[in-house]
Amino acid sequence: MCWLTCKDQLSILDSIRPRYLRRNFLMRFFGFLLFFISISALATDTTRVRNVKCKGGWVTEGTSKLEVISYCGQPKFSDITSGANMVKNEDLLFVIKRKDYIISFSGGKVTHIGMIK
Repeated sequence: MCWLTCKDQLSILDSIRPRYLRRNFLMRFFGFLLFFISISALATDTTRVRNVKCKGGWVTEGTSKLEVISYCGQPKFSDITSGANMVKNEDLLFVIKRKDYIISFSGGKVTHIGMIK
């Protein structure tokens, strides 16, 4: 047995539905907004550069670690990643002409040069 007529039931559903849809839309909107902000923040940490001029010479991809240290001096910071059956990867932070550069090495050779913004 129905207490309300079908017309009354539909009007109750119509009064509830817009609030639910609005809340659902706002949750999706802010979720996408947060996603795009986080992706853009990750993408703008470093800018890839092809080469860097140090006091001793140019550093490009393929330059050995020994040459980089002789050209640019000692790094400000070093991060080494290695393990069993892995090629040793290193990230070195250099300050060159008051700018911070992260130079990545794999197997003792430069694989990536990035300038920190």
